[in-house]
Amino acid sequence: MERAGLSAEKADRLKCGKREASKAKRDIIGAMSEMRDLRSRVQESLDKVRPAMKADGGDARIVECDDAEGFVSIEMLGACQGCPLSQLDFAYAIESLIRREVPEVKRIIPV
Repeated sequence: MERAGLSAEKADRLKCGKREASKAKRDIIGAMSEMRDLRSRVQESLDKVRPAMKADGGDARIVECDDAEGFVSIEMLGACQGCPLSQLDFAYAIESLIRREVPEVKRIIPV
C-alpha cells in the first residue's frame, strides 16, 4: 500500500517536472528568437517582398543596419533602381512590412 502511494507521488513529481521542462524550453526558444540581430530580421521581411520585385527585374538590399540606433538603409536594385514606381514599392511594401515585423526599426532610409 505504501509502495502505491510512493508511485503516485513520483508520478505527480514527474508530471510537474515535465511541465517545468516544457515551460523552460518555450522560454529558451523565445530568448533565442529575440537574440537574432536586427539585420537578419529585416532581411527575412525583405525576402517576403523580393519575389514580386524580381518578377519585374528588380531587387533590394540592406546597405546598412544599426541595431543601437534602430535604422536601416535599403537600396533598390535592377529595374527598381530609378523606376518612379519604386518609391511606392518602397513605401507601401518594403517599409510597411519592415515596420510591422521588426518594430525596433525607427527609421528606414532609401539609398
